[in-house]
Amino acid sequence: MSEQPLAIIDNFRDAYRVLERNVNRTLCTQRGAVTQINFQVNEALNFVASLDLHRASFPTTEFATIQQSISTMLALLEQTRHLSSNPPTGARLIVTTQVSTGGRPRIEIDPAFLSHALTLRRPTHLRVIFGGASARTIRRCALEYGLVEPGQPVYTDTPQPDGSVSRTYTSTSAPVSTITDDELDFMLTEILRIFPNFGRSMISGRLKAAGHRVPRDRIAACYLR
Repeated sequence: MSEQPLAIIDNFRDAYRVLERNVNRTLCTQRGAVTQINFQVNEALNFVASLDLHRASFPTTEFATIQQSISTMLALLEQTRHLSSNPPTGARLIVTTQVSTGGRPRIEIDPAFLSHALTLRRPTHLRVIFGGASARTIRRCALEYGLVEPGQPVYTDTPQPDGSVSRTYTSTSAPVSTITDDELDFMLTEILRIFPNFGRSMISGRLKAAGHRVPRDRIAACYLR
């Protein structure tokens, strides 16, 4: 073997030792650090690409060993990408359980955890925390545990003297604002003066923030005046 191929092999051996050291450091100190791990993966891939260009200069056994080592490095780096530098030390927290009912399983939620969660979010926004349980299930559990008060009935039926039944629906929305047209015109003018790019939804939100729940048709009519 000539001196030039030997020099090439020695250079690759030195580069491999540097790469091995850097990969080991990354595996030990950069768990879950995607940017640093991606950089090291690219370094390993670049090394492999350069190595392939000089395949003929290496003994077959040594070339195969280096390739296998690089493959192992890449696999370990990929595993490290999904690891945490601060893994949990305790057992996994279980906050939901499924109870067999003979049909569709019933979901039960840990009362203490649910009580704390409800101080932070409404049931609709807790689905991810409780394994995808629906907002209705979360509210059912909260009602059963006495964590929330039951809401008003959707409607009530009242018997009438003539024998008919009168059904009255209960609205849970805030009452519609009694603001006059002139006051609404003034507020809308001020909103558009400060925020000229506001659309109807943003205007409605700004009015709600000011304590006025105004129907869409009134806002649209205000545009025409």
